[in-house]
Amino acid sequence: MPSSQAPTSTKEAAGFTLHTERLGPLPLINHFIERIGLHDTLSRHIPSDARCSITHASALGVLLRSIIVEREPIYRQHETVHGFADGMFGISAQEMEHLSDDRLGRALDRLFDADRTALLTELVLAVGQRFGVRFEEFHNDSTSISFCGGYRRARGRQIRARTAPAIT
Repeated sequence: MPSSQAPTSTKEAAGFTLHTERLGPLPLINHFIERIGLHDTLSRHIPSDARCSITHASALGVLLRSIIVEREPIYRQHETVHGFADGMFGISAQEMEHLSDDRLGRALDRLFDADRTALLTELVLAVGQRFGVRFEEFHNDSTSISFCGGYRRARGRQIRARTAPAIT
């Protein structure tokens, strides 16, 4: 079913009501997201204030699920979320009404500002503990980064108190 169609349908026949909703792989994905405690970890590292109709952690959870399931651009997230059963993207139907590309962009800005090293370390440790991953032969080389293409304006400028890469 395309994501622009209603996520549910109801049919009545012979005294029975059949109600269907699109779930896709989200129940399985949500199981693992909950098991590693992603929402709580994001909430600790990227706190929201009371003005947020959707917390930064919830907005990032929507984006993560979308990348795994649909890979739609940020401006299409509202349509993507409405293409599935309520709650499948980790937000309520009421929160879905407040989901926008601007809201997701603000959450991504806060992720940029966060201590991503501590966040990633906590998540990797949580995965190890909850799934019995042994780290004797685990190597996370976070020092090697590759860039392809032309980056004429990447000169190491300051972005919100951080220095952007100077690609040469």
